[in-house]
Amino acid sequence: MDQEIQNVVTALSETLTFGNKKENRGELDKVKTFDSKLATIDPLLQQIKAAATIQTMDTSGDKDKVETYKLNVAKTADRLSKKVQVKAKDSGDDNLKKAVSKPFTFYFSANKNLVEVRAMQLVSVLRANVDSVFKDLIELAEIDGLAAAAKLFDDNKNLVSTNAKFKKVNGTEKLQKLGAEGVGVLNDLRTLGEGFLKPDSEVLAGLLAATDIPEFGKRHTNVKVLVVKMDGSLIGKSVVATDLYSTSKKKKNTYKSNADSIVSIEEHMPGKFIFSFSANGFETKEVEIQFEKGKTLSVTVVLKEV
Repeated sequence: MDQEIQNVVTALSETLTFGNKKENRGELDKVKTFDSKLATIDPLLQQIKAAATIQTMDTSGDKDKVETYKLNVAKTADRLSKKVQVKAKDSGDDNLKKAVSKPFTFYFSANKNLVEVRAMQLVSVLRANVDSVFKDLIELAEIDGLAAAAKLFDDNKNLVSTNAKFKKVNGTEKLQKLGAEGVGVLNDLRTLGEGFLKPDSEVLAGLLAATDIPEFGKRHTNVKVLVVKMDGSLIGKSVVATDLYSTSKKKKNTYKSNADSIVSIEEHMPGKFIFSFSANGFETKEVEIQFEKGKTLSVTVVLKEV
């Protein structure tokens, strides 16, 4: 499972845990259809797990296995042929002599689609003469053994390509589809939360953090900014942070503080960016913030009263 899919799995797992927490239920119960969408996560995670198992299926021995089955056919055919070749020659039946005089390579070097055909041709000749010309030289069980060996090879002759395709379709390709489905579920839950919950809701902030979607195969970066007065006291909900760097890759450019005077800047690209912090009755301040991949960092900003 590649990192991008793993990140989606992590986001799904975090969202499932968050959505089922008792302390979040009061707020989440206000979100229409939230629970029905949340209920799709666990089955989706199980499908992803199954596809990941298939993707890691060990097929390294498939070629050797098929080669062994083919070798067994050739060795068995060669051994039985040598048991009856002298008798066939002495019988004066040139067709019979020719049928049981094929070399080992006639079977082992044959195209995979001809191995069983050639082996069963020999089986037919041996069975037809087991109670007459070849009586007491070979047993019917030996002939049946060759037929079984030929069938075993024929049943597995495409094992290498079959398993490779199975892994690709039901493992790698399915993981990509399930990953995209997971992103869709997470986006739907985010949309529902933003539609039914208040912008300053702590539960909404937690939901958005839990459903954080990977971009470029990495988890988004997050920063929590505590905005305080010169004396260290909280300003509260009136703070607005504006990202001064314009890019279409961002979810939004402005962020508001909650009652605890914390501005949560979620899903931001990594690097250093300038933000302005403003609030009624305070001087606007520009601050450079460092965002690091996969990390949630804490920053404190002090605003001076006008």
